[in-house]
Parts: sequence; C-alpha cells; structure tokens
Amino acid sequence: MKKLLLITLVLSSSANFAADKMVDVLEASEQAIFDFRSMTSPDTVDNFNGIKAWPVSGGVKVKIYVKGSDSEEFSCHRHQENDPFECH
Repeated sequence: MKKLLLITLVLSSSANFAADKMVDVLEASEQAIFDFRSMTSPDTVDNFNGIKAWPVSGGVKVKIYVKGSDSEEFSCHRHQENDPFECH
C-alpha cells in the first residue's frame, strides 16, 4: 500500500512538472511572437513560416522561421515566478 501511494505521488508530481513546462513554452512562444511582430517589418511578418520552442535551464528558447530569411531566436525567461515572460 505504501508503494502504491509513493508511486501515485511521484507520477502526479511528474505530471504537474510537465504541465508547468508546457504552460511556460506556450506563454514564452506568445511573447516571442508578439516581440517578433513589433520588431520586424510587415513584409517579414507576412513571410512567417513557423515556430519551434523548447524548455531550457532558466527559461524557454523560441525560434521563429521566416521564408527566404534566417530564423530568429529568442531566449525567454521570467524574473520572478509569476512575472510574464521577457524575450531577448
């Protein structure tokens, strides 16, 4: 019985950890797209081709692909746990 309880606790904490990372990737992607749209010309925005984002130590990396151009990479992080993401 103790083993079952322990396994349940470990699995639920692992699932919460994964869900938190997914939310971080989503929020960082949204911020990176917002920054990309505000920093680039409308022609570049029109050539948007895709996005890739993945968690890294201390934040999220976001790569935005543009047709006929090099991709743009953003490093996104939070200063405090509940702060919005900041991308550079």
